[in-house]
Amino acid sequence: LPALICLGIFIIVVALTGFVSLGSLIAAISWPVISLFFDLPVLMLVIALVMVVLIIFRHKDNIIRLFNGTEKKISIKKN
Repeated sequence: LPALICLGIFIIVVALTGFVSLGSLIAAISWPVISLFFDLPVLMLVIALVMVVLIIFRHKDNIIRLFNGTEKKISIKKN
């Protein structure tokens, strides 16, 4: 269930901002926080925290572009 909630967060953030990278980051950061509200094993929380660190590291260039205002938004073009 936490993964589905994070998917919803991702979709909402992308729909509101147009930034896939921002949606990914916010959903990833939300995952361990949301997991605290469920009776999940500690190992699952540790894995979630490790994944958050990896996702943030992987998105460091996107984070810089977001702060600089140069990150590209997704666009749906109609022909």
